[in-house]
Order: sequence, then C-alpha cells, then structure tokens
Amino acid sequence: KMRGGMGTMNISYKGPIAKNNNTNSFLNGVITFNKGLLLYAPRDVELTNVNGRIVFKSSDVFVENIQAEVLNTKIVMEGEAKNLLTLISTEPNKAIINWSVYTTSINSASFAYLLRPRKKTITVVTDNNNALERSARQIDEVLERGSVNVSLKADRLIYKKFDANNAVAYISLLHDSYIIHKVSMEHAGGQMDINGSLQSQKENYHQAKVSVNMNNVDVSKTLAAFDNFGQDGITSESLKGKLTSQINATIGLDNDGNAHPGTLEGVVDFSLKEGALINYEPIKKLQNFLFKNRDFENIKFAELKNRLEVKGDEVKVNRMEIQSSILSMFIEGTYSMKGTTDLSIQVPLSNLKGRDSTFVPENIGTDKTGGRSVFVRGRPGKDGNVEFKLDLFNRFRKDKNEEEEKKVDN
Repeated sequence: KMRGGMGTMNISYKGPIAKNNNTNSFLNGVITFNKGLLLYAPRDVELTNVNGRIVFKSSDVFVENIQAEVLNTKIVMEGEAKNLLTLISTEPNKAIINWSVYTTSINSASFAYLLRPRKKTITVVTDNNNALERSARQIDEVLERGSVNVSLKADRLIYKKFDANNAVAYISLLHDSYIIHKVSMEHAGGQMDINGSLQSQKENYHQAKVSVNMNNVDVSKTLAAFDNFGQDGITSESLKGKLTSQINATIGLDNDGNAHPGTLEGVVDFSLKEGALINYEPIKKLQNFLFKNRDFENIKFAELKNRLEVKGDEVKVNRMEIQSSILSMFIEGTYSMKGTTDLSIQVPLSNLKGRDSTFVPENIGTDKTGGRSVFVRGRPGKDGNVEFKLDLFNRFRKDKNEEEEKKVDN
C-alpha cells in the first residue's frame, strides 16, 4: 500500500473496456514516485523515502532504481517480471520475479520478520475499488504464491555478533521455503561460502539445512561470532589458529532466527593451522598426572585435523592426533552437554623425552598406535564437571568394543 509521497503516471491501456480477467489486456507506460511511504501489509514492513519508477511494457514489468529505507537500512533495488500482467490474473503461482538489492551495510537480524508467518490481509471489494487497488491485491498474491529470485550485495553484513564484508547472496523465496543458492563473504580474515535451504515446517519452527565452507578464518573470531556454536567444550577464549572447514548440518530455528535447543545435527571436517590452546582446563588437568614442570597454559601444536559428528547436545570426537609443544597425545570419545561425556586421552611414553623451546611438533598420523602409553579417561564427576582419572587397563577401549559388538548383534 502506498501511504504517502508524490508521483506521476503515464499509462496507455490496450484491451477490453468491460471488466475482465483475460490475458488480452496490455499496459505500456511509466509510474514514478518521490519520497513515498510504502507499507507491505502481509509482513507489516514499512519502506520510507521511496524513490524510483516502474515501467510497463505490454505484459512485462520493470522496476528501475528504487531507492528506499527499510528498518533503518538504505537500499537500492531493481527488478523485472516477464509476462507478469498475464500471469497475475490467471496463474500467479507461475510468476517469477528477479530482484536485485544493494546496500552498504545490512543487519540481517533486523530482517528476522521474513521467518514469521504472513499476516492475513482482508480487503473489502466495492465498486469504488480502482485499478491500482486491484493490482496491489494481485501483486500481494504473486509475492505469496510466486517465486522471487533475489540477488543481494552488501559491503558489510552483520548478524548479532557475526560481522562480514563484501557479502554476495543468491536466494530464491518460494511459497513456504527459501533456497540459498550461494552466499559468499569475507569473515575473520578468511572466506566463507554457504548454500542450503530453509523450510517452514510448523508454527514457529523452520528447518535449516546448510553447507558451509570456511577457508583460513581466525577460529577465535568465528567461535565468538557464533557464541561457540552453543557448546562450551572449546571456546573462543581457549582456541587460536587459522581454520579451514567443511560443515554440513541441519538445525531448527524459531521465527526470530534463534536455534531450538538440541536440534543441531551434522558433520564438521576441519583443519586448524598455527593452532594454540590457551588456559584450556581439560588439558591443564592432565598436569595432575604428567609433566608437572611443563607449561600447559599456552600450548602450540602442529596442524590439527579431524571429523566431528554433532547430534543434539553431543559431539563425537573421532580419533584425533595432537602434536604439541608440551606433549603428544591422541583423543577420542564423546563430549556432551547433558552429562554423558566420555573421553579417552592416550599419552605415549615417548613424551618423556625433553622438549625445549626449539622443539617443532609434527604429526605422525592417527593410524599409528602411539607405542607404549598412559591412558586417561574423562567422565562427569559428582559436581557435573568432567574429571580425568588414570585408565590403567584402557577400559574405554574395551567398553567401546563391547558397544560396537552389541550394535552388530542387534
């Protein structure tokens, strides 16, 4: 609904004079507007200071250089819809609108309204309704039932704590879902690419499926930007380095874009270079058993790579090698935020050899046994925090083998 502003109209019409819904009516001409105030009623979103023009060519519609402000964001938009005036009255679900948007800065948290259900708008039809009012209702129906392909460019993109530059996105808005063809941006000194989908499944619940590629990003900044991905096992304060990873995951979101607890499920393949653990308590606790004279507060390590499997509140850590300036070890098991953590840490006795400031850690491979070793097992204590105790007979491995045998038998 246009609620204010100035405009001009120069339109020529070719078609029947009597009211009709046929496809043999054509418009040609231009509508311009200046300092307009536009309300998109189904989403209750207001665009202010709207300037630009709409061009009609037979059944095609072109939107040219629309400049406006929405939710304190200045945007420039252009678009086209071929054969729109024919489909708008006959098959609005087949209409395709191509839309491009540019802005210097966008806070995507402000646009969470896109996840909310459309408001039902009721328009009373009377003999006094003019052609523009009827057209507005039909355009609403096209936006509801048709397809909108959006190309977005933003110099800066912000979402809560997340901050990125040079964002480019190609997204299709369908009736009850969004298809993310590609989102590319610069983040934390590296590059991030995303694709996936967002499907509305029920009231206040949307299923997001994403594939994320991160290349050489600052892992500490990324963890902080995403609130440590809802876990407290490894946080932005404890982990440093350059991260390259491939993430494939699904998660449930509410109408405000917040994650539903326990819905995250996916696989993370990662490589961390120039890595360091800073004051990481689970590792510092090993000092109660081993190398009490070594510095466990700032640990530098060789390339760290592994696959993590996330399901709800649990993270499965596949056998992972850690070659560090303090010690060499292998870790595997499950980290859980619901009190079922069970981790095994293997510390080869070769660590007894001294390591001075010139020592350079190098990986040997997770397929290596590590030789004679000491095993430490981490499980929840009485206070709920993870406690590490010597696992003299590697009971963790025996328990794991028994579980795998049970799965095979079943």
